[in-house]
Amino acid sequence: MKRLNINKLIWIVILLSFITLIINLIISRELLMFVHPKMTKYVVFSLIMLIILAYIEIKYIFQIENTNGIKPGLLIFIITLIFAFNANPHKINPNEISSKSSSINKSFTNSISSINKSIDKEKILSDNTPDNTYLSKEKDSLKDINDSEINLDTIEDSEIIEINDENYLELLQDIHADMEYYKGKQIHTRGFVFREKNMSTKEFVISRLVMVCCAADAQLTGLVCDYDEGNTLEDNTWIDVFGKIEIFEYNDPNTGEKYPLPKIVVIEQKNITKPENPYIFP
Repeated sequence: MKRLNINKLIWIVILLSFITLIINLIISRELLMFVHPKMTKYVVFSLIMLIILAYIEIKYIFQIENTNGIKPGLLIFIITLIFAFNANPHKINPNEISSKSSSINKSFTNSISSINKSIDKEKILSDNTPDNTYLSKEKDSLKDINDSEINLDTIEDSEIIEINDENYLELLQDIHADMEYYKGKQIHTRGFVFREKNMSTKEFVISRLVMVCCAADAQLTGLVCDYDEGNTLEDNTWIDVFGKIEIFEYNDPNTGEKYPLPKIVVIEQKNITKPENPYIFP
């Protein structure tokens, strides 16, 4: 009777476990909670390589090695698997992310300038652009967005700059770069509440997490909001916001430097459901 090679058996089980994990992440789309969509092709390539490797290893499962006991090196992969299967990307703490990258200071523009997308400002507020991803002239567009329903009685009959997942970074970059142009214009966006230590009770940042490569490099970005009832909003609460863009003097808590930044003077806000995937992908 052939004897099993216990080390080969354990190694095959480890490989099959990694294969199962990756397939589950791809099918459930939870993979996008860990890596940028552009990295998916590399994950699929790794999956194919693992399947080939597992097939090859199965052929040697009865080949006895001159080793005593189980190889200690296998423990590293077992521990990795335990952490991988118990990882919960939905519990990412924005406060931990903000500790390594400022959310609103003037370095923001430089940090996302690699996008290198120019914006046609005439298009943003054009009356004859039927397919404008930046502009919503219909009040109905502010209704029933992620369970929100803004009070339409507070909204003037004029253009509203819409910041969504598709145009988020390019518009945010342009607003920071050309504050005077956007000053006084109406804006509609959504995100979660984040506060820096030097903010007053009515100030917060309506934030999003930007993923360039993977969750480890995620950066918290957003626009400062000024809301009279801001103290009623809890940190990490997802909200839908409508307001006007103004300019204020920001006091950087890290450097003590003061400089102008854009902010949203909130007219209306509504709590919304956290999106299935909270990331912005450049």
